[in-house]
Amino acid sequence: MPHWWQKRWVQLLASIMLFVLLYVGHVYRLKHIRQVNRLLQVAINDKAKSQLLLETAVNERTVELQASSMALSLRSSQLEQSLEQLALKNKELTRLDKLKDQFIATVSHELRTPLTAIRGAVGLLAQGVLAKKPEVQQKMLDTALKNAERLSQLINDLLDLQKFAAGKFTLSCTELDLQQLAQDALQEMASYAAKFNVQLHYQTQDGHFMVNADAMRIRQVLDNLISNAVKFSHPAGEVNLTLTIDNDWVTLAVIDQGSGIAAAFQPHIFGNFSQADASDSRSKDGSGLGLAICKNIIDSHQGKIGFSSIEGQGSRFWFSLARSNT
Repeated sequence: MPHWWQKRWVQLLASIMLFVLLYVGHVYRLKHIRQVNRLLQVAINDKAKSQLLLETAVNERTVELQASSMALSLRSSQLEQSLEQLALKNKELTRLDKLKDQFIATVSHELRTPLTAIRGAVGLLAQGVLAKKPEVQQKMLDTALKNAERLSQLINDLLDLQKFAAGKFTLSCTELDLQQLAQDALQEMASYAAKFNVQLHYQTQDGHFMVNADAMRIRQVLDNLISNAVKFSHPAGEVNLTLTIDNDWVTLAVIDQGSGIAAAFQPHIFGNFSQADASDSRSKDGSGLGLAICKNIIDSHQGKIGFSSIEGQGSRFWFSLARSNT
């Protein structure tokens, strides 16, 4: 073989070996790159999963924090409401405590006054100092009787209030002609009105005034409203009783032209022992229980009761009962 051909063959082998080496290196590099790419992809996927888990955890925690914030806000609102209710209850307890003290003071006064009068009158009679003075003796007996009746009425009123409070108040309802009951009340209250120089008048309209009610209790309401109107009327004044029908209701109103009720006292008019003048020297008799009992009686009949008044111009007290179907 010629020398040049050997040289050529060596060069060719060298080229082939170089090509093979380059090819093997290229294949290895491609394999390595693919492996690196797979590792990178795994890393990217892991990172994405970690990111997703992190975002999910953050979202869950955010939701929990929002829920906690809402719960805290709700609890805070509830606590504020509880504090407000507590303050109101405390205020109410303070008011009730004050009312209790007023109640004890008023009852003591109302019991003491007639008892003092009775004791004084009976004491004079027992000592015999009036034995030779029959007119004065009779006056003392009348005073004792009047105050005994006042004492009895106060005790009855207190018992009625206790029944209302205990839920033991009962009614004996029958078919009742409210017009006839009103006329009877006016007739029997005429002598009482005459003591105050007050005239009683009655106005009504034609119609059906039958109601289902307890006659004795409704008469108690009527007598109280009429006696109050008479007591607070001016001498030579008038008290008007009206009876009207409005759809399914019968309304009875007692109207006077007396001193009226002070605006500041009007919200308390139906309260227990409510009196515009609660002093020991007040000019009008009464325990302040009458209107409270009237309201309870009318409420027990599922009726309505109210008033309107202008100080110095008189008052109008009224109550309404459902008309009977018969």
